[in-house]
Amino acid sequence: SALDILLPALPRRLQTEDFQKAMKYTNKIIYEEGNSVPQLAHIWQTITRHPSIFFFHRHHFVPHMVNSLNKLGLPPNSPQENRDLSLSLVELILKWEEIRGTHTDPRNTQISTPSSQKERKRLAVDSISPSTETSNEIATKKMKLDDGSSAPSETSTQECAKVMFTLDPGMVDTMANFLVRITLLIADSKPDTTQQKLGQRAVALFQRTIFKWKHICIQFMYFDRVITMCAEDNSAVKMTSNTAMGTSERKSKEKISKGKASGKGNNKGGSGKSSNKASSPKQTVSSTVPPTKIKDEAKPISGGLLIACLDLFIVLLHFPSQNSFLLDNAPKVMGVL
Repeated sequence: SALDILLPALPRRLQTEDFQKAMKYTNKIIYEEGNSVPQLAHIWQTITRHPSIFFFHRHHFVPHMVNSLNKLGLPPNSPQENRDLSLSLVELILKWEEIRGTHTDPRNTQISTPSSQKERKRLAVDSISPSTETSNEIATKKMKLDDGSSAPSETSTQECAKVMFTLDPGMVDTMANFLVRITLLIADSKPDTTQQKLGQRAVALFQRTIFKWKHICIQFMYFDRVITMCAEDNSAVKMTSNTAMGTSERKSKEKISKGKASGKGNNKGGSGKSSNKASSPKQTVSSTVPPTKIKDEAKPISGGLLIACLDLFIVLLHFPSQNSFLLDNAPKVMGVL
């Protein structure tokens, strides 16, 4: 698009202050148009296609990204493009964190080289007009620039804040729980090759998140529905097995009673046969009613949803020191297993 062609040229064509204003205006649009999902998706798609341009200004966008994850990916009628975009946002946040880890702390290094500082001093002194300022004022400004107590220190602090920005624990918890919810949501939908790829991608991002941050608070309430379905499935299996055993016992008793009745019918006549024929349909109808009711009420858990839960548990099992989720919820996890 035209925006994709324009964006790479902005850092080169705009001054630093103008480019920072453009970032602030973009942040303002996100804040004002946050309720419009199409508008929000358009902005996030643009940022995900040009991550390097927004890296030093990510402190404006990452909080909005984390807050918009649930809005993009979790609604039942959410299109597949929005769910894919929500996973792309998580991937972008993780990528930015990896890039931040490779940067050295700007507080321990000088952002401006000595040559650029000399050039800035020279330009500052040359720009002073002798007609408006005295020689004492010029000397005072030279001393301030030599001490480095003016603009360079402020620039160093700003660059440090940009490079060292990181997510707070609340943002990390929201992102991790979003990955859990979208993984279970995708697994519970209709089986599809594209949906399966999205689910695998969500599990991989969840693994990277658990590896990156320690002590993430994962809510077990998102697994409650799976536990309920597993309990209903187990109870339904027991009821069907009991009814099957009961029907087999009834059939064996019916055969025995029919044998006895047929023996009596040979001695007394055909009246016993007609009575047995009239009574047998009622017995078969009564024996077949309970299994049909059980089939209607039982809703077995889907295999994809169960596999998704196991994948998430395996990820948490690989990092026991990072997260105590499995130990804190061991009885409930055993209900799923």
